[in-house]
Amino acid sequence: MCVTVLVAMFLRIVYEFWLMCLVFSVVRSRKFQHRAFRRCAPLLALCPKFS
Repeated sequence: MCVTVLVAMFLRIVYEFWLMCLVFSVVRSRKFQHRAFRRCAPLLALCPKFS
């Protein structure tokens, strides 16, 4: 595999992870429904902001 491909894959994973964290922080700040928050709690644990 080319180094460029590996870097591109890594950046894509980081970007998607950052985007997910951003969405969760927006949802949390708006005090979204607790049911949805509880369902997403395991995913939130993976985000460095919330751990």
